[in-house]
This record gives sequence, structure tokens and C-alpha cells, in this order.
Amino acid sequence: MSIRQLIIRVRTSFWYLPTVYGVLAFIIAIISMLFDRFLARQSFYSSIPNVFLSDMDLAQTILSSLSTSLLTMTTITFSSILVVLTTYLSQFSPRALQNFITDHHTQRVLGIFIGGFIYTIILLLLVRENDTSTLFIVPTFAIFVSIICLGMFVFFIHHVTTWIKVSNLIFHITMKTMNSIHNHYVGENEFQAESPWKNWEYEELTTVKPYLLISKKSGYIY
Repeated sequence: MSIRQLIIRVRTSFWYLPTVYGVLAFIIAIISMLFDRFLARQSFYSSIPNVFLSDMDLAQTILSSLSTSLLTMTTITFSSILVVLTTYLSQFSPRALQNFITDHHTQRVLGIFIGGFIYTIILLLLVRENDTSTLFIVPTFAIFVSIICLGMFVFFIHHVTTWIKVSNLIFHITMKTMNSIHNHYVGENEFQAESPWKNWEYEELTTVKPYLLISKKSGYIY
């Protein structure tokens, strides 16, 4: 296996985007804590409203609650969705689950959930007593991150309810089929008719005038 094929295989795997988001969340958590201590050393806390500042006990309580909530939300969300998809793919196609798993929207949402959990748990580890200040602003950052994760949760529910519709399933299958045809179809100049089409049936089909029905958008007739 070449290096290019290995890179493509890694980028198309399910754990690639969640891993990237997790590493970024780890780095951002450390930067946030350094920024917190920088504000404390420069005495900028006097110009920040007290509602955005927390002492060590409150900061640990907030971060602990947020990390537990994010992990619980991630587990319950994907467990419920997989149960729905298991029932769904048994009635339609086994490829439905694979298509959902490899969907970039699904991977990004899972990555944001994991990133939010890692962000809060790293901040919980770094929030300790120090000689600079007894106040912390990082719990406010963690609350903003949890709000983003909550918004992604709503987006994910909407995405799933839209994705599992039969019309969307047919649309995705149609688009992939058309792309495959365009990528692999032999040119008209290189096409050679097979022997079954060289008999009288082929001539009869060519004499029938086709009726073209052009649709303005993709979909199905019901």
C-alpha cells in the first residue's frame, strides 16, 4: 500500500475527524488556561464582570458537570441513532448504516462532542490553587463550548431526521449511481454492441419514437 493510499484510507475512516477535533480541543484547553493565568497576572480581572469569573470550587463544579453532561449526551445520542438506523437498514439496505457512518456531518458532530468533553476535562485537570489569583475565567469558556455542542446536537437531530427519509435515501443512491456512471462509462465512440442487440429486437427498438419526460429537480412520483 502506497503512502497516498494510506493517507486516503486514514482520512476516510470514521475516527479521523473525531481525533483531529480531540487534539485541537486539547491544545485549545491549554491555551485557554494560559490565557486565564495571563489575565490574572496582568490584573485584567478587575475590568471583567464578576458574573464571568469563578472561584476554584465553583469552577471545578461547573467543569465537572459540563464534562459529564457532554459525555452523556454523546453516548445517548449515538446509541439512540444507531438503534433507529439498525431498524432502518434492515428494511432497506445494509449500506445505509455505512453511508451514515462515513457522512462528514456525522463525523464532525461526533468530533465536536468529543472535543467539548476533552476541553472541559482538561480544564478540570488544570484548575488548581495558585499564587496569582483565586478566580478563573475558563469555566465561562467551557460554558460557551457546551452551548456550541448543544447547538450541534440540535443540528444533528435535524440532520438525522432528514437523512433517514426514503426520498433522501433514493436521492443519495441516485446521485452516487450517476457519478459512478459518469466516471466509469465507456465513451460512445468506444462502445460496441453485444451480440443479443444485433438481432431484430434492436432494430425494432430503434424504430419506436421515445417520449422524453424531463424533470426540473430530483425526486420521485407519488
